[in-house]
Amino acid sequence: MAAARVPDGTPATGWSHPGALGDNFSPDVASYFTPSGSQLCGPLGRRLWRAAAAACCALALGACSTAAAVGTSSTSDPAGTTAPTTVAGSSTTPATPATPATPTIPTTPTTPTIPTTPTTTMATPTTAPPPPGDVASPALITTPNENLPDPFILKVPGGYELYASQTGLYGPTIPTAFSTTIYHWPAAHAAIPVLPAWATFGFTWAPDVRHLDGRYVMYFDSLVQPSVYFDRSGSGFSQYAQCIGVATSSAPGGPFVGQSRPLICDLGSHGAIDPRTFLAPDGRLYLDWKSDNNAANPAPFSPTNLYAQPLSPSGLSLTGPAHLLLSADAPWQEGIIEAPDMVQVRGRYRLFYSGSWFNGPRYGIGVASCVGPTGPCTDRSLAGPWIGTNDQGSGPGEESILEDPSGQWWMAYSPWYFGYLGGTNRPVAMAPLGFGADGPYVAKPPARTGAT
Repeated sequence: MAAARVPDGTPATGWSHPGALGDNFSPDVASYFTPSGSQLCGPLGRRLWRAAAAACCALALGACSTAAAVGTSSTSDPAGTTAPTTVAGSSTTPATPATPATPTIPTTPTTPTIPTTPTTTMATPTTAPPPPGDVASPALITTPNENLPDPFILKVPGGYELYASQTGLYGPTIPTAFSTTIYHWPAAHAAIPVLPAWATFGFTWAPDVRHLDGRYVMYFDSLVQPSVYFDRSGSGFSQYAQCIGVATSSAPGGPFVGQSRPLICDLGSHGAIDPRTFLAPDGRLYLDWKSDNNAANPAPFSPTNLYAQPLSPSGLSLTGPAHLLLSADAPWQEGIIEAPDMVQVRGRYRLFYSGSWFNGPRYGIGVASCVGPTGPCTDRSLAGPWIGTNDQGSGPGEESILEDPSGQWWMAYSPWYFGYLGGTNRPVAMAPLGFGADGPYVAKPPARTGAT
């Protein structure tokens, strides 16, 4: 793999979405992949995929054959145990630009940092959990005719702001919309009208937004430009990688302005994706994210990992190393876990995640229990997904968790509403949640109020 460089030439060790395309690309292209990443439909499928890939490459990235390769070859960490590093300049102390060099990747695996049990005293709520719901139809489908994967909903003054992933070359970059209720959403507009130079238009995904220091801070991932990273040994979109970036705005609906450098790029694992913030009871802020090992497909890849990394109070920089939360270790996950989202409810930490290939019927949502914000975590969904294919759609995943003003918890996620192939939409599904002694469960939908 060619060593990557950030735009100023400094080596970047620390830089995706599952599969060769990324898991939020337009279904008319992504549908030509099977769960293993190979083409469907025999010669016809291969011709369609090659045509689509060529078009994407020419339109969004420039001709692949002329894309610049930079640096020298490097070796990733096949065991997935080496703590990832971050882009130079992303810590609180700016890094001095150095002469381009091959990123240093430790050959001896290091033991992930395991925190002690948090000492923060957390009161146990006295309110009774809501009654169980229907696991066969767990959610309210709020956008049945819209394709809005990776949904994230933020409570804002006067209502809610919805954010989702870009779904095509000419779709809005991080679509966003405001509503006074979580049940209905108007047409979306672009949250980031102009991307930073390192990011690629048409390939912006997995938003998370938090209000910090009087402004709105967005975390997202994007395919990086070939001038930043390009792997000549790969094929198709496995030649590229994704990074996690940060953008800010004075308003929740944007426009957001991206920082000139990505925040996290784990190039030793073929990229970093799926950012999600978590504010701990002690006031410390963390960014949870995924190592995108499976983006190397169709080449063999090591299991993906989920990490937690401390953020500065402003949310604009990292203040410490990444801590391993969980690795893909169950057969149904097929070596892939992603979309981490941690919550602390009733005195316990729960990590939600998605597992398996995003475009297959095995894709589903799992849950782990954690000692604290930085782990360690224990997978509670080893036998199969906590929520999998059901009457409302195939392969649900890409979840995010929300607590509304009434104290009701919700999980926003994306099912393949009418199946997982063809021109199927991935709408916003909203499942009410309860949290009992044994963990989260699908709850009965609450009565609708003016707040929701």
